[in-house]
Order: sequence, then C-alpha cells, then structure tokens
Amino acid sequence: MQALFAPQTSLGSRRSWIFWLLIPSPILLIIVVSISVTRVRGITARAEREVQVFRQRLASGQYTAVYDSASSVLRRRIDA
Repeated sequence: MQALFAPQTSLGSRRSWIFWLLIPSPILLIIVVSISVTRVRGITARAEREVQVFRQRLASGQYTAVYDSASSVLRRRIDA
C-alpha cells in the first residue's frame, strides 16, 4: 500500500528538470540581458543628443528654448 502513495522519482524526470535548469535558463538570461543592454544604449544615445542640444542652446543664449523644452516639474520649480 505504501508504494501506491509514495512519491515516484525516476531518473528520467530528474534529468529533464536538470536539463531545463542548466541549458535553457542561461540562454534565456543572455537574451534578456542583451535586450536590456540594447535598450539602454538607445536611451543613452538619445540622452547624449539632448545634452548637446541643451548645451548649444545655453551657449547661444536661447534661454526661452531651454525653458520651453524643460519638463513641467522643472518649470514649476523655476516658477516657484
């Protein structure tokens, strides 16, 4: 009777679990990290372009353009 209710662990099911843990998991991790790095590079490139535009406007005295392109949070702090 005990054999009917005992957990059955076979070598095949254990190998399957180990396979899914060791092989696809690192591959999935590499894919997720590479996608994240690609997105961060895009955001960084955009931020660098915006910084250049900001510096050009500031150097040429276009303060109204700097203010107009600022976020609403920054505008509220400046106006306060």
